[in-house]
Amino acid sequence: MERFSEDTEFGITARRVGVVGDREHERVAARPPESSGASEGHTRAERPSRGGVTGGGYRALVMKRTKTRAAPANVRAGARVAVVRARWNDEVTRALERGAIERATASGATLDLFEVAGSFELPAAVAMLADTGRYAAIVPIGCLIRGETAHFDVLAHAVTRGLMDLALTYPIAITFAVLTVETVEQAMARAGGSVGNVGAEAMDAALELVALRQALASEPKRPRARARASSRATR
Repeated sequence: MERFSEDTEFGITARRVGVVGDREHERVAARPPESSGASEGHTRAERPSRGGVTGGGYRALVMKRTKTRAAPANVRAGARVAVVRARWNDEVTRALERGAIERATASGATLDLFEVAGSFELPAAVAMLADTGRYAAIVPIGCLIRGETAHFDVLAHAVTRGLMDLALTYPIAITFAVLTVETVEQAMARAGGSVGNVGAEAMDAALELVALRQALASEPKRPRARARASSRATR
């Protein structure tokens, strides 16, 4: 059960969600991993063995992409998480947002929802939210679909770089749920369709990082061993 209310902060429309109780949701099962030495989504060329393919050519081993689900995050009750969603390609980003909400609700986290115009505005919105110090994690959601010009490439690079810089700058979990796809069909497949829900996956990753940070904070700090001082004569 969820409670919604409207709010405006930093010029961004927000819907605040209070979580009441826990709900369990069906999760997308990953395909079993294939035995391989190649990296995910890539191919590896291999010389044929004697008696195999002739002609001195190579045999391409095409590896299927696989995903593994994160272990359930043991996030302390009341962890506050923000989701900021770009309205551009609204149908897709709303589906991604629903996936993120389900995972946050199931974990018992308190969720605040914000909206911006497009994916380009996501880094600025994430920075404003991170500056408040209120959130243990922020999940930005957007969707970029390639068009006829280089605008897609410019935006994809700028948004990705901006969010990565923020993730390395702030001591909170900032994940990535911005689709960069060729077609609307590819986007919908990744927004709750046949490929899964990237919004849910990004929330899983955020909660796992929050749990890691909480675990590290709860451990007693050990004094560092003093390094032996060595004197050197300098001229």
